Amino acid sequence: MPNCDITCGSMSVPYPFGMGPARCYWPGFNLTCDRRSNPPRLLLGDGTLQVQELSMSNWSTFVTVIRTGDIKVDGNGEGKLGGGLTADGPFTISSNQLILVGCNIQATLKNGDVTVSSCSSVCENGDGLSEALSILEAGNQCTGNGCCQSDIVFNPAEVAGRLFNSTSYDVQLKWFGWNRSTDQQWPAHVFIARSRWFSGTSVFRKLLRTDAPVSADAMQVPFRLDWEVVGHGAEGSNICKSKHSDYLKGKKGYTCSCNHGYEGNPYITDGCKDIDECNNEGSAKCYGHCTNLDGSYYCRCPPGTDGDATLQGGCRTPITSDCITSCGDIDVPYPFGIGSANCYWPGFNLTCDTFLQPAKLLIVLRDLVLDKDVMFHVTEISLQTNTVHILHSNAINHINPSDSKSILMFGNYSEAPYSLSTSNLLILSGCNLQATLLIGNGTEDFISGCASFCPSNVNDTYLEMTLQGTGRNCYGMGCCQAHISMSSNGFPTSLAYQKLNKNSDQELTTQPAYMLIAEEGWFDQGRLSKEMVGREESETSKVQVPQVLQWEVIQDLPRPVDMKAHPGCPSEVALKLCKSKNSYCKRGSRGYLCHCMDGYDKRGSNPYLANGCKGGRKPLSTGIYLSIGVAFGAGIILSVLAGSFAHKKFKHRRSLMLKKNFEKNRGQLLQQLVSQRADIAERMIITLDELEKATNKFDKARELGGGGHGTVYKGMLSDLHVVAIKKPKVAIQKEIDEFINEVAILSQINHRNVVKLYGCCLETEVPMLVYEFISNGTLYDHLHVDGPRSLSWNDRLRIATETARSLAYLHSTASVPIIHRDIKSVNILLDDSLTAKVADFGASRYVPVDRSGITTRVQGTRGYLDPMCFYTGRLTEKSDVYSFGVLLLELLTRKKPFSYISSEDEGLVTHFSTLFTQRKLSEILDPQVLEEGGREMEEVAAIAAMCIRLRGRPSMKQVEIKLEGTQASRGHEGGDVISCQRAADGSRCEELSRQHSMEEEFMLSSRYPR
Repeated sequence: MPNCDITCGSMSVPYPFGMGPARCYWPGFNLTCDRRSNPPRLLLGDGTLQVQELSMSNWSTFVTVIRTGDIKVDGNGEGKLGGGLTADGPFTISSNQLILVGCNIQATLKNGDVTVSSCSSVCENGDGLSEALSILEAGNQCTGNGCCQSDIVFNPAEVAGRLFNSTSYDVQLKWFGWNRSTDQQWPAHVFIARSRWFSGTSVFRKLLRTDAPVSADAMQVPFRLDWEVVGHGAEGSNICKSKHSDYLKGKKGYTCSCNHGYEGNPYITDGCKDIDECNNEGSAKCYGHCTNLDGSYYCRCPPGTDGDATLQGGCRTPITSDCITSCGDIDVPYPFGIGSANCYWPGFNLTCDTFLQPAKLLIVLRDLVLDKDVMFHVTEISLQTNTVHILHSNAINHINPSDSKSILMFGNYSEAPYSLSTSNLLILSGCNLQATLLIGNGTEDFISGCASFCPSNVNDTYLEMTLQGTGRNCYGMGCCQAHISMSSNGFPTSLAYQKLNKNSDQELTTQPAYMLIAEEGWFDQGRLSKEMVGREESETSKVQVPQVLQWEVIQDLPRPVDMKAHPGCPSEVALKLCKSKNSYCKRGSRGYLCHCMDGYDKRGSNPYLANGCKGGRKPLSTGIYLSIGVAFGAGIILSVLAGSFAHKKFKHRRSLMLKKNFEKNRGQLLQQLVSQRADIAERMIITLDELEKATNKFDKARELGGGGHGTVYKGMLSDLHVVAIKKPKVAIQKEIDEFINEVAILSQINHRNVVKLYGCCLETEVPMLVYEFISNGTLYDHLHVDGPRSLSWNDRLRIATETARSLAYLHSTASVPIIHRDIKSVNILLDDSLTAKVADFGASRYVPVDRSGITTRVQGTRGYLDPMCFYTGRLTEKSDVYSFGVLLLELLTRKKPFSYISSEDEGLVTHFSTLFTQRKLSEILDPQVLEEGGREMEEVAAIAAMCIRLRGRPSMKQVEIKLEGTQASRGHEGGDVISCQRAADGSRCEELSRQHSMEEEFMLSSRYPR
């Protein structure tokens, strides 16, 4: 800005940041330059934050600041992270980590009632810091033993009004155990820092030293503040001043960026300047002649060459007249060629053996294993079908009657652009044999196979009669044949056979046993077998067997790593490969192909050459053109009129239908329920048009899964939230009011272990729900995997604790108690860090606070369903407790509750209860749990037993406390976890011991039937 100071020492201060008068910066972006220090320091907020880096690039807007020392806490474990920034300011701290160093302690970062991050650190046998040091030395992050790290992830817009100050946060420490003796030896330190600062630098070596740890008071701790322009007048068109800029709406405001081809500062007039791509090393590459244009550039090949100048090696010298285009009577079209490198595309070089008469055209392939050349005689090349016909010697592979099985290895031609065509057959001749054609190195794929059988006491007479009846085809008696599947990995690598009957009667006949690959239609089993009888193997190897190879252009082209994920042909490939203007590019299984367009594919056409596609459409007379034009014009007019009428009628009918569905689905009721929170009302009601755009009109490719209740789709809303959209199949009209009430309640739930409900659509016949998208599958998927090992015991215990915490919240903390009714492993989603998220509230019910239970129809999943609810029809919070107990059994045993049946015909719950009473749990527990669980496994088993009994079940809050105590005390032999709950008179402290009497409680309740 004019007359504004824009530097502080070596740092530049670009607008919207500024120093001095208010006109020099956008409100909230004022900085201070401390020129008393040497060098000068650029400060933010109250002066405790030193600016280290200012970023306003197109893809990231943030400020990196330095804060001195760790966060100081008082004797009660309370501290504060401040910076003097206002609540409605532009900065947030979401892109950082909470870091805790210490033993047997938990740190929580909160703002008001919003918890933004938390983690716990324990020490086993007092040696946690040493173990943490070794883990960090190996390049890993803290695991919770001696130190822990937790990402700060929250959306300020979702908790607007509940934050006291965007960068003023409360830190609360909570110690485990009787006292804080470990804290005296290894004091706890809490940091808020950018990712990788702690584990990626030498900081941890200083703090985790057991002999003399370094003080954290003077440590320079960097953390990151993301920023967006907010406040009065902060609209995209107002803040993006440069004419070559655009704006993006963020979580709480707007950011600007320069358009493609420009760089600079979009927040000031003419701030976005043209990028000189021709002289800028960081811009797009040009390997030819480059001309800079305003906002772009033009790149072309040098004179005398053609191709794609933006690709290295993309400019090629055209095929010259001295290139040989035939060998004998075989044409050699480009990309094939003979001679110098400019006569063929890499990988398509051929050899013409002119010493023979007539000359013989050969493909010479390099065997990468044997390091030798292998030749094939070419008889035809086709550009239309992308095939090469060859004659192959040594193609007949004899089978030794004395071998029960064997594998014949082919050469490794992985760099060649060829593969076996599906026009070939795998042929096997012999008795009671099986042949298998495989491809791949390491993991082999099956691409063809067949089996041939003979009756007992087979002889030559029987085989001759069989062969006379089969002719050119084999049907499994005496010989078999099978088509070869299309391969995406080139040539097959091995051909294996084995005897199906060790007492085979192959030796009773003089017919030889062999296998081969041949072009379909060539094989005549009777003729070939008679020719081979009595011949030496060296003679039969001279038989020329015709085969068909499929070819694709692979080398010297930009190819994506995952070809399946990119089904089309990239424009840069089409431009470089398909030279004729009347050609098009097509993706193959490993590479790319070119074809001439319809009408331009006359004989001799070649899409790989400039003007190579010949032909065209026959010109029409002037009268025909005139008639077509008149008819076409009249048709357009009629179509426009009819289309306009139909479109208006369709829109009217659709509007009426959407309005009818909205009223039927109690849209007005939902508006009334959320009217007290306008932000919720605006967010919760989502239109059908929005969901259709998000899912590409519910495209089948967007389906995540489905079941008896409906289908779930993945989509992206206009605010860039990735969501899961649940589209039910049917709904009962009398339950829609309750459904809407449930939506209004769940919309206000904000718990890190409950899947966030973004809203619902009421314009369809059956209402649709919109949830946050969780990408890592379900607990069921992670638990029930093939193999002996699954989720670790630590993960299982943590997931159980997080699930219990969310259910306790729903039962007792939420404004209106909510009963889930369908707790099971399929409804526990896991994010990328394996954090549990309770999902699928389709069966849930709310319970008024003045009622202990409600009468409802039985609903749930077999194996998890509460039998008391089944018998009485009354729904209480204890129904969820039972289902959670079954979930604990599933975590302990890795048995599926809905399908498990013991040898005594008992289900999972009954069998577990019996073994628990008999103290024989090792017979049903998962071996991995027995190996890793230790004493905590017994405690969790006892908690599960309490949850699944018919009477006297604990509340979910009690279960949560017991599980948290078990988790916190993991690794302490015989230690007690103390939960002090002050009574009304402040005099009592209740002890929850690890040696609690849960087993005795269960034994007393075992008299009740199950």
